[in-house]
Amino acid sequence: MANLIRHKRGTSDPVAGDFSNTGELLINTSDGGLFTKTDSNTVVEIGAAAEGEAARYLHVDGTGSQSLGTSAITLDFDTTIVTSGTGDFTVGTGGEITVLKAGQYFIEYSATGDQTGTNNRIIISAQLEVNSTVVTGSQSDVYSRNTADGDFSAVGSALVNLSANDVIRVRAFADRTGAAIDNTISGLSMFS
Repeated sequence: MANLIRHKRGTSDPVAGDFSNTGELLINTSDGGLFTKTDSNTVVEIGAAAEGEAARYLHVDGTGSQSLGTSAITLDFDTTIVTSGTGDFTVGTGGEITVLKAGQYFIEYSATGDQTGTNNRIIISAQLEVNSTVVTGSQSDVYSRNTADGDFSAVGSALVNLSANDVIRVRAFADRTGAAIDNTISGLSMFS
């Protein structure tokens, strides 16, 4: 008599808490994805995407402008320009983007705006965050020397392994008041 071995399974990609231990295998029965968890508590999909599977991609921007100060704010990228599908990402209000399918993603952002009301030099900083943690190497700093109307654009990017339901956002701040981000010409793009 043959023995039947069944791995844990579900209809969505697993998160770290779904695993009992590292090295365990879990299966997403809706798309056949096979997953394991590493020693660093990261969920990894085993194997490549199925042949012919389309890439997952998203590009968002926002409306209006946001004033910068010395405390970081989340850039309000809540307008979807193009996406591979509603089953791949959720674009929430307030600039938070939820990734619905685990994988390796390239993410790039721009934080473009003006020095609005100060005749002093100003430094604007931006960074990509995953689940409220700064992605190492994604930080961007820009120095604006123009007085009372200096344009700037802070651009950053990163290649990151994401789990299903990870939340992405871009945060920005300045070393003093007197700058604003224009969300209509800023944005975030990501693809698997």
